[in-house]
Amino acid sequence: MSEAFVDVPIAQPVDYYTDMSGFEAAMLDQETVVTPEGTKYRGEEARLGYLGSLLATGFDADPDAHHEMIEQVAAIGYPVDNFKNFVRRPNDKKENQYTLASWGIGTENYGEFSVYELFDRQIPEERLGTLAHESAHANTPLNPNNAHLFGGEAERLEAVGFIIAVADQSLATNKMLNGYHDYLALQYKQRLADPSGLEGIDYRTFVEETSAILSQLALTNRAKIEQIQEQQHKVWDDIARASRAQGKPEPAPKVQLLSQPDHMGVVKPAGIDKTLLRLLDMPAETRGMAGYDRLMAHISGLKARFYQDDTLQVANGRFEAQNAEVITRNAVFLHIITEMAMRDAMAKAEKDENEAKKKKSLVYA
Repeated sequence: MSEAFVDVPIAQPVDYYTDMSGFEAAMLDQETVVTPEGTKYRGEEARLGYLGSLLATGFDADPDAHHEMIEQVAAIGYPVDNFKNFVRRPNDKKENQYTLASWGIGTENYGEFSVYELFDRQIPEERLGTLAHESAHANTPLNPNNAHLFGGEAERLEAVGFIIAVADQSLATNKMLNGYHDYLALQYKQRLADPSGLEGIDYRTFVEETSAILSQLALTNRAKIEQIQEQQHKVWDDIARASRAQGKPEPAPKVQLLSQPDHMGVVKPAGIDKTLLRLLDMPAETRGMAGYDRLMAHISGLKARFYQDDTLQVANGRFEAQNAEVITRNAVFLHIITEMAMRDAMAKAEKDENEAKKKKSLVYA
């Protein structure tokens, strides 16, 4: 087990909610319209109409690129209320030479959705992932003004608590969601090691990016989340065993990253799926198969529309293989449980028979 993050301080959610300096304070300064009804733009057509009405600069040479981009953003299904304008930028500075897209959160450019020249070089499915990532930033649960988009403040805080737990589990196990997440973790370690607080990134930024990365993968590569979850849980179990052996308090319960069928094949939406079901343009069902099936149909629809044929076949094969593995694992588990139940039933029947014989022998004694 890697010792890289053993001593990383784990923030408590209450600190995140009550300390309004920095990130959340800047967001609260924005004039964001909050309505109890949630998003004002329901349906893909309404979202597309609103996005098309916003100022877009830098797309004069290729207006089709602008339309394709907002078409994908509208299709993803996140609320678009926070979008204010679109900008197409060159990768002409050292700090943005590898940037694909960005979401403005500062006091000067809140709501600005920027794409860079490198974005145009991505294949369609990669562009969909990039747009999903930035759309997740636009609807981050870390912004208190987004409570109405989640269905209420309690729901927003639940999403914040979940993503903080995911960030902490990733740091504690040193098992990150993807390569970018690895880079961000190193940046966070730099900040911890820098007394001036100028190097790297802070904890809030790491949590925010964890949320966007997980949301992106949930829509584009769920098999990757499944793989990382298994790795994280294995290391988490090692940490728990080591803690027990040393007489130390055990870590918090493992975090489930996304929905998984139980041993009976029933799926209760969990993890990032609960967040998606609250944000995406569909009934906010967070319990039972209906919400999960609707989410899976939405994801399949996005891939069918925006993936290239060859990549779609690979993605579908990966998804089917993942499902087959889960079904096989659950079938084995169900077989074990059935065998145990049968043994228990036989043992009980034998015990009852012996009790009956004993009572009968007492009658004739």
